Amino acid sequence: MQMGRAIFIIFGCIGLINREIMATSNNLTSINLNKLLYVSSNKFKLHSAQKYLDKFAPNLTLEPVSLDFVEPQITNQVEIAVSKAKQAYLIYQKPLLVDDVGFYISKYNNFPGTVTGIVSRGLGFEGIKRLYDVGDEGYLRIVMVYIYGPEEYQIFDQQTDCILIKPENITDQSEIFIQLAKPIGCNETFAQLMNHEAFYDVLPRSKALKELLKFLQI
Repeated sequence: MQMGRAIFIIFGCIGLINREIMATSNNLTSINLNKLLYVSSNKFKLHSAQKYLDKFAPNLTLEPVSLDFVEPQITNQVEIAVSKAKQAYLIYQKPLLVDDVGFYISKYNNFPGTVTGIVSRGLGFEGIKRLYDVGDEGYLRIVMVYIYGPEEYQIFDQQTDCILIKPENITDQSEIFIQLAKPIGCNETFAQLMNHEAFYDVLPRSKALKELLKFLQI
């Protein structure tokens, strides 16, 4: 009798644990999959991310919110992205998406990297063009973080190799580097690919979002 009761208790506990695990899993991947906070005031980021989702997850809408991050002055892009995500979660207290962009020029030991934004704002289009030669190699890197708890998050780190060019002018001073480089094997810049099918496979943000949707099981 006592053994039977013990077995019943054990199986009851196992069932409870399994339910807790399933509930936790659902919390991680299924919290309001119709809308997700996207922490960015950058219109290009939002447009490119939503364009990808419109095709592969049409029921998922990004809700942009702005936040002035205290950004660590370090060279580790993953740590910067995680820091941003944690700061945002502390304020909004709900699952959200953050990404950090870096452009790396190979011959300069992968400069500007984590200071891409600072360099863009400081030098501008004409100043940046003086830094490199046509045909120099580099890569565009996106570190995307989906955070769903104070210390619970997933990192999606993607990059695309490219060749630098020198156009006569650009259309958007806020997104300089993506207008100065063509992904390997493409005849158009990262920015120009927004209007082509290759956008969904080549851009690092698209590749990061693909991994995010796998994680969310969408």
